[in-house]
Amino acid sequence: LENVKALEGYAVQDGSDFQQVRIEEVIERVLDDHQDDLSGIQVETSFEAREYTFQGNSLKIYDIFQNLVLNAIEAMEGADKPVLRIATEVSEGVHRTTVEDNGCGMSEYELTRVFEPFYTTKRSREGTGLGLSITYSLAQELGGSIDVTSEPGKGTRFRVTLPLNPARKEGPIDEGTAG
Repeated sequence: LENVKALEGYAVQDGSDFQQVRIEEVIERVLDDHQDDLSGIQVETSFEAREYTFQGNSLKIYDIFQNLVLNAIEAMEGADKPVLRIATEVSEGVHRTTVEDNGCGMSEYELTRVFEPFYTTKRSREGTGLGLSITYSLAQELGGSIDVTSEPGKGTRFRVTLPLNPARKEGPIDEGTAG
């Protein structure tokens, strides 16, 4: 319930399941909500698409990026200098967000199964294997897609692509009133 109330400030409600959402603000909320988990991790953000809004469900968008951030945190356990990079851009009518870590990475075999329900690389009882499957489904429900590249020992990069249409471009946020 706390997340629902917090997200109300990031979306202009239009009375339906879908609102105009600024994805970067949702991502910032995810990062704020997981500050303790991110302790000791260098977080780098590059938000080049901040002035765009996306027509979507803010809770689904939150879940997508929360799952990706939590997976990155877990993948970086034991890393010498863990770094989480999140970048956004808009081109050709789509909003792309990249979530990248320098964690343990995945093998080619793991990459072929990463979005399958109940597939997990975690030790028993540490995960259900549903997080990335749900993330994949949520991206599709929003009319988008998610893909992944990875290399064992070097890290993983997820790219979430969501269509802007029928979203609208708005002017920049007044820094004096932003969150």
